[in-house]
Amino acid sequence: MSKKLILSFLFILCVTCSFAQKRKDVKKLKIKSANENITEVVDGIEQTYKASITRFDQEGNNTEEIHYKPNGSIHKRTVSKYNEKNQLVEEKVYDGAEKLSEMRVISYNANEDRSFESSYDGAGKLLSRASYFYDKNGMKTEKRTQNPEGKLIESKKYYYEY
Repeated sequence: MSKKLILSFLFILCVTCSFAQKRKDVKKLKIKSANENITEVVDGIEQTYKASITRFDQEGNNTEEIHYKPNGSIHKRTVSKYNEKNQLVEEKVYDGAEKLSEMRVISYNANEDRSFESSYDGAGKLLSRASYFYDKNGMKTEKRTQNPEGKLIESKKYYYEY
């Protein structure tokens, strides 16, 4: 495998990984942001660049995540909003030109479980809607995703061993 192919794979792997600290740790340590830098060796020369920055609110929620290209320009930016119970309720994804490219809206049931998730394109057109189902113990049993016309496009079932 060529060196450039390996480096490209490593770059994609690193960029797609998000900040992995738990919210409680971020809150406890009062972390405001986390940077991810990548150093690559190309033709024997080390090149370091900022791959991403993640910003947090006082509750430890990830409120903004920016991914950069190796040249320093923005690849994409994700802005997240939370309700008073620190549940994710909205996520907006912007491209490098700050144009809205995708949005997700999430709602919760009386038990505070995720009940619906709607995905929209940048123009606000519904792309899909997911419904979540739970058993009597509150364990998620199924996620059904439908297209804008209501046709089932995917069903994920969850099974537990007790």
